[in-house]
Amino acid sequence: MKWLAVLALAACSGSPISTGGDAGTDFARTGDLAGGGGDLALGGDLSLAGDLAATHYPPDGIWLIGWSGGLNHYSWVRFTAATSTIDLLRPTGNSAWTAYWDCAGSGSFYLAAKPNTVQMLLPAGCPTTQDVLTFTMQPTLMMPMEIYSTTIDENPPTTPLDGHQFAGTQCDPGFTSCTLPM
Repeated sequence: MKWLAVLALAACSGSPISTGGDAGTDFARTGDLAGGGGDLALGGDLSLAGDLAATHYPPDGIWLIGWSGGLNHYSWVRFTAATSTIDLLRPTGNSAWTAYWDCAGSGSFYLAAKPNTVQMLLPAGCPTTQDVLTFTMQPTLMMPMEIYSTTIDENPPTTPLDGHQFAGTQCDPGFTSCTLPM
């Protein structure tokens, strides 16, 4: 699949892609694939540069996940990818904010079979025991001080969610309080 991204990038940039054959077999920017001649052989590093390579998945760090409508229904989630753990925290400090997951504490998560999807095992005391989130990687409205934003689909489907990643300094080191983005 990575070679498809490379082809798309080259087509957009106007750079020809060499098949490793003679000049008559190079693919042109126009996408003419009828040049013939051998297998497509791309040399060098096929990694994508800059923000094209950043997927923000699996999630790691501080996220604010939920939805807005009348009130801001969000919960702070600290994903620790190295240990597959999560910590949930209710938003505090503003009566226009309420928790999306009405609980706080530690749980775990693991990568699901569906791409960009995590299954969260929520802390004890949560109204539900688990939640499945698919990070769609489609940017959404930005919040002040965030690093990255994306839409999130829940399984089973509910209200569309959005997720906002913040620097670790958004919350205290013990993850007992976080500063709301206002």
